[in-house]
Amino acid sequence: MNVYEFNANKNVTITMLWVMVIAGVCTLTMGCDSGAVKPAPRWYYDMKTGEIVKHATYDRAPVTLPNGNKGFQAKMIGCGDCNGETFFGNLQRATPAMQEGSTDQPGQSMSQIAADPKLTGGNPVWVDETSLEGEEILKAIQSRCGLTVRTRECRPEK
Repeated sequence: MNVYEFNANKNVTITMLWVMVIAGVCTLTMGCDSGAVKPAPRWYYDMKTGEIVKHATYDRAPVTLPNGNKGFQAKMIGCGDCNGETFFGNLQRATPAMQEGSTDQPGQSMSQIAADPKLTGGNPVWVDETSLEGEEILKAIQSRCGLTVRTRECRPEK
């Protein structure tokens, strides 16, 4: 082995050692997240307890909440902004066609909404968001803020 081959091998070895040292320090000090995108937390309505809970998942509703109960996405509403009081507006889920993976439905709603299940005996009555019934639910939510103040969906902080 000549001097040039020796130096080339030494440089590769030193470089590999530095990479391992940096990776070890990164793992020990910062946890070095894998870079995977985590789901954003959302509000969910616990169908068993009637409580609104924060949960992060990629699953489509109904989801299994941390306590094992079934839940649907809950829309928490603020009048104007989310800095003041918020209130439960409605439940939301994908339409059955969307849940099955069919997204090619021109002119049809992709989501359904339901009013507070406590108003309907505990079971949500699902309607297309763009239907007359859906518009009535959304109008009732808007009326809680008045006609001149815009409603806003308030999501949980991370």
